[in-house]
Amino acid sequence: MSSALLRTSYLALLAWQWVWHAIVPQPAGSRKIWLAALLTLPLLLTLRGVIRVETRSINWSSYLLLPYFLIGVMEAWSQADQRLVALVQTALVVVCGLSIGLINRQRSRARRSRPER
Repeated sequence: MSSALLRTSYLALLAWQWVWHAIVPQPAGSRKIWLAALLTLPLLLTLRGVIRVETRSINWSSYLLLPYFLIGVMEAWSQADQRLVALVQTALVVVCGLSIGLINRQRSRARRSRPER
């Protein structure tokens, strides 16, 4: 369940960058395709591993999600006209982060419960 949640929220965050920065008109968006492309590049680095739910990739993606969280909080705090779209981004990052934490917790418990040989 948490792996499906991670995949869904990660892909939604990837799509949200295009919606916010390339499609949504001013004042909430910027309508700059180059900005949307630039902001999706870091997410594309770990996309293959996130879809496969590989441990190393999801851990790296948790580090890559931090700037998106900061941008979402900062824009929601400082720009009243971008508050809604920024909060959507922040919520998507929080869901991604929580699902990564759940996956890591499940894997850690599974490793501890295996009998040693």
